[in-house]
Amino acid sequence: MKHEVWPQPEVQEAIVGNYIPVLLDVDLTGSAEAARRYGVSSIPAVFVVNGEGDVLRAGSFKNKAQMREFLKTPATAR
Repeated sequence: MKHEVWPQPEVQEAIVGNYIPVLLDVDLTGSAEAARRYGVSSIPAVFVVNGEGDVLRAGSFKNKAQMREFLKTPATAR
């Protein structure tokens, strides 16, 4: 996803102005706590989180079209 989905103009368009993207590499020191907090059990894991850190939407691998749909869906607390 890092190389094939996120850089796509259609996905970037859905992100800009609506989200603040953050890439967290769970294999790096210092990322384990965040992975535990959000219950990352497989990678990639994709979350939409509000300003308080509440997960509004969660998913896993998505192709370009699926990611655009995922980002278009209104975010609500799960």
